[in-house]
Amino acid sequence: MVKKNRRIKLDQLADTINEILDEYEKEGNDRFAKGIQSMANKAKQAVRDAAPQKTGAYARSLAIKTEISTRVIHATVYAKAPHFRLTHLLEHGHALVYFGHRTGRQVKGFEHWGKGQELVDGLWVQVVDEAWSGRE
Repeated sequence: MVKKNRRIKLDQLADTINEILDEYEKEGNDRFAKGIQSMANKAKQAVRDAAPQKTGAYARSLAIKTEISTRVIHATVYAKAPHFRLTHLLEHGHALVYFGHRTGRQVKGFEHWGKGQELVDGLWVQVVDEAWSGRE
């Protein structure tokens, strides 16, 4: 933490400014990471609420993977194994198969991943604004 109102020599000015900027960046990144994690949790809940609920196993398999590096924060909502195989079929529908033979009928899709995307699109600007303005 850089002390406020401290006296420095002229040759320490550049180092002090760099310390202040590094601290500001670290605090902003921490707030931004919390905002991204919160947004990912809200998106996961929106997808879970909109997912088909035959047994509930698919909805319970939804998880979040967060990767934080020096300058990049990346959160992914995904369906864990073995349910990830159902994602495309549930989202877009599929041909109905009965005992290995196609019946000619189509199962309708449940558009549930779009709900999470819509939520993230709406929250994104708010998360960035709050992270860099200092609000939580």
